[in-house]
Amino acid sequence: MATFTTGMSTVGTTLSVAGTNVAEVFNVSGPSFSQTAVDTTHHTSTSRFRTFVPGFSDGGEVSFDIRYIPTDATHDETANTGLVGLFGATSTTTFVLTFPDNGATSNSNFSFDGIVTDLTPTADLDTSLDASVTIKVSGKPTFTAAA
Repeated sequence: MATFTTGMSTVGTTLSVAGTNVAEVFNVSGPSFSQTAVDTTHHTSTSRFRTFVPGFSDGGEVSFDIRYIPTDATHDETANTGLVGLFGATSTTTFVLTFPDNGATSNSNFSFDGIVTDLTPTADLDTSLDASVTIKVSGKPTFTAAA
């Protein structure tokens, strides 16, 4: 018989900018790690199978949705914390994505530098005012496990 995990609720997941949690975040995805494979195959490779070595790694993107509140300091043009203000910034910003580890003393998180590359508000007829946001990760994200 299969053994099932109890899983973990995602309620309490946060994304912060400059130590301030972004308001009303949901549907978080990422960071999406990838690594290029450098082909090292040559005409005298004995196995007749391609060979590879690791190339550059990429921290990918973090995407999420927000219940968009245009006047909220984490959503507006406020310097250093507002998502609209961070779009088009001339330097990277530090973000922290924190997961709620049930029963742990501290929570697991990814800390990463990134730039806001997409912010798309959506005003559908039968839903709240929302926005989709994408952050391009710059450099290697740091993972800290729950204690």
